[in-house]
Amino acid sequence: MSENKYEFTLDTAEMNDSHMGLAVRIKPKQRILELGCSSGYLSKYLKEDLSCHVVGVDIDKESASKAAKFCNKMIVADLDNLAWLKQIKGQTFDVVLCADVLEHLKDPVLLLSSLKPFLSKEGCILASIPNVAHASIRLELLQGHFDYESLGLLDETHLHFYTRDGVIAMLMKAGYLCRDIAYSIHDLADEVIDKHLDAVGLVATETVKQLLHEPDAMAFQFIVEAYPAKQELLQNLPEILTPKPLVSSGAYYYEKQAKIEAQEKQLASSRELIIGLEQQKAAELIHNKNHLIHISEQKRKVQQVEKELKAEKEHSKNHQHNVSAFEDKVDVLEKQ
Repeated sequence: MSENKYEFTLDTAEMNDSHMGLAVRIKPKQRILELGCSSGYLSKYLKEDLSCHVVGVDIDKESASKAAKFCNKMIVADLDNLAWLKQIKGQTFDVVLCADVLEHLKDPVLLLSSLKPFLSKEGCILASIPNVAHASIRLELLQGHFDYESLGLLDETHLHFYTRDGVIAMLMKAGYLCRDIAYSIHDLADEVIDKHLDAVGLVATETVKQLLHEPDAMAFQFIVEAYPAKQELLQNLPEILTPKPLVSSGAYYYEKQAKIEAQEKQLASSRELIIGLEQQKAAELIHNKNHLIHISEQKRKVQQVEKELKAEKEHSKNHQHNVSAFEDKVDVLEKQ
């Protein structure tokens, strides 16, 4: 690889390679518009082995100069600036080739939709796109990492990240339907899965391993063949994950907070009731205390009356005794 990190060598014997996965889908003598052709390592194969008519587009002048000898026409341009389309005005192509290109663009949907008029009647998009849901990235995310790299799935120049459904949705938004999606495979050893799950305290059960060996987890690159489609066929985009964990969590905490607030309201009401009952109880205690004082006062008065009555009775008794004694004296005197 030269100073340009995207200058590769095409290994035609390696079938588990996204670039060869694209190349084998191209027929001899087709007209190819190769976007991001770099130094022309794919252009060379298309020109020399398949006798294709190749128009290459790349932003790097040095790489473009290397690719030019393998292209019928070489365009140096920024793919995000659609002005370069004027240079292919009136031309049509059997294949628009995007080998690890779309993820680098600001608006791949806009570019792809703009290219539809340049496709022949049976023309298609052939693209290779990295899989952000590869098992290795899932394991990295579990460990709190999403570390950009010079090359690879997390290339530091990637502006977009796609899963399989994400690729399909992006192409549909641009006006294309996927006729075929293949993969270049990079499976992880079970020992590596064990190690990275153990690092976060998780056990690599057979179910977990099976999940990480699924095609969409082993897929390193998606190899996509897509064709323009009528609008009525582009309505049903792949379903997004519903509900998403963050939304579910938000709803859970919202419901939990609502329950807490309802319980707090109920608790406040109960507290008010308790305060009312305690105030009522205090009033009752004061009333009872006053009532007891009143009863005590009445008892004292009764006792006083009883005492006075007893004294009156004693007085009356003494009076009767005196009267009886006087009468006795009178009787004695009368008898004398």
